[in-house]
Amino acid sequence: MQRTMRIKKALRWANKNKAYILAITIAAALTPQAIQYAECERGYSGAIGGEFLLIPLAILVTYFIKTIPKEMKAIWAEVTQDEKAQ
Repeated sequence: MQRTMRIKKALRWANKNKAYILAITIAAALTPQAIQYAECERGYSGAIGGEFLLIPLAILVTYFIKTIPKEMKAIWAEVTQDEKAQ
């Protein structure tokens, strides 16, 4: 009984955060290729650059994509309310 509740809770969490999970998976898959490309461009290995920021950048972009429509609706509602008041 307890195990099925944990599984259901985990599935609900995964379904709620599937955009983040997908973004992290894609960024994690692209990071080794980005590192290899950066090493070829620099001509040496061992340096740490922006190629290691792919996962945090993917999380940030996903966050903005998910929140911008909500914010735009709130702004639009406020603008229409202000127009009606005038």
